[in-house]
Amino acid sequence: MSTQPTASVATTPRVWRFALLTLAFAVMGACTSSGDAESPTGPPVGDSSSAAAEPAPAPEEIADPGEAAIAAYERYWRTVAESGAVPDPDYGPLSQVASGAALETAQQLAQDALEAGERTEGGPLHDAAVTESYPSAAPHRFVVTDCMDSSEWPVLEAVTGEPVEGEEYGTGRVEALVEQIDDQWLVTEVVILGLGTCLGKRSDSDPPP
Repeated sequence: MSTQPTASVATTPRVWRFALLTLAFAVMGACTSSGDAESPTGPPVGDSSSAAAEPAPAPEEIADPGEAAIAAYERYWRTVAESGAVPDPDYGPLSQVASGAALETAQQLAQDALEAGERTEGGPLHDAAVTESYPSAAPHRFVVTDCMDSSEWPVLEAVTGEPVEGEEYGTGRVEALVEQIDDQWLVTEVVILGLGTCLGKRSDSDPPP
């Protein structure tokens, strides 16, 4: 699938490009939640822990603004992964976790997957941190930088469930703008820089299973 996120994107395999942001690393991304409304339901994705793990708290429930921004960013990718597993460009929870360019990118990723007859499974792993913040008081805006790992986010043929040939997986740098809007945390921009643009938590001596 050839999704091209709305932010800036570096040339990379479809897997990464499908990941929203310019991510260029595993065809798609994920995260979910809403502001005043309850967080969208769905299986937790993109966590190295088991599927039976406790669901992450909603960003709106986190007191520290920086930690809330990171939680909103990871929620966004969980939701992207959920929409890619269907795939469904009209997946409702997307609009509860993103707006603007980031929302358009997420919807386009799912649309490209649908048209290609593909879907994703699992979700990306994160090593995210706040690298910029402004203003100092609410409403807050944060730049979150991540070394996203698509190793556990394979692209599959929608009908057969077989892995799509030629896809590449690994780590790549992602930058996102996360904003507090009307007491709700939303990802508004995302830029994916491509495979190999960061090292991440995995190393060559610790290959994905």
